[in-house]
Amino acid sequence: EINLINKNGLYNCEYFKLKAFKGLITGSFAYSRFESNSLSITGQGVDIQKLFKDFDNFGQSVITAKNISGSISGKIDMSYNMRNDDKIESSSIKMTSNIIIENGKLSGVSQLKRLSKFLNISEVDSFRFKTIQNKIDIENGVIKIPSMDIASNALTFQISGKHDFDGNFTYWLKLSLKEILAKKYLLKNSYNSDYENNSKNGLNLFLKIYGNNESYKVGFDKKSSVEQIKSNLNQEGALLKSILKEEFGLSKRKSFLVKDSTSNIGINKVDSTHNKNPKKPF
Repeated sequence: EINLINKNGLYNCEYFKLKAFKGLITGSFAYSRFESNSLSITGQGVDIQKLFKDFDNFGQSVITAKNISGSISGKIDMSYNMRNDDKIESSSIKMTSNIIIENGKLSGVSQLKRLSKFLNISEVDSFRFKTIQNKIDIENGVIKIPSMDIASNALTFQISGKHDFDGNFTYWLKLSLKEILAKKYLLKNSYNSDYENNSKNGLNLFLKIYGNNESYKVGFDKKSSVEQIKSNLNQEGALLKSILKEEFGLSKRKSFLVKDSTSNIGINKVDSTHNKNPKKPF
């Protein structure tokens, strides 16, 4: 179904509805070869694998119809300009989206293989997940992926990133070290009811996958790691002082604790006679 008006080369569609890619698509658009174009689409139950296959993988080779499957729903709003050769000017694309992917699978992607080798976990080569929801934007030739949590058959992790139309990308990952160690343990030992996967109070790994479609690396994201550790120490130090103050009724003026006791371990203190006394860790 479509409601379309063509006037002097300007196509204006106030509403369209069609069944495609095993799902339902509705929306509106305005198209002109010489003016800015707009497109608004709402999809329900669209088959991702068929979508990628029929659109020739959208002109890229990183993730193809052979690597991805699942069902996608959500809303996409975008604007773009046309080139003289009747192709879309990629740098002009602006897009906002809110999408949900259900019963998804991602496998055989070279970046995942590199991550699998880095972590020495074979399951990372393939991800199966129930539901992923995120808001993905495109502007100035860059696809921006905000932070999202992914619970899969291989790992539970947090990921964000950016990917430009020239093939350059950077993805940041936060993985639970405890979960990685647990999976390595379970590969060699049988599962039993005494094992509990608790995502709280565990150490996290901060990794970065960066480069382009031809050459890329996996490494530690030290900046995020340091900031996370510093944040944890500050929180633990504040909690410790709060507990002591509540337990013993210590005032700030009479407290024998320094301002940040957790950060002054091993520092020499000077007494009233100007002699250096080693400060013992609290």
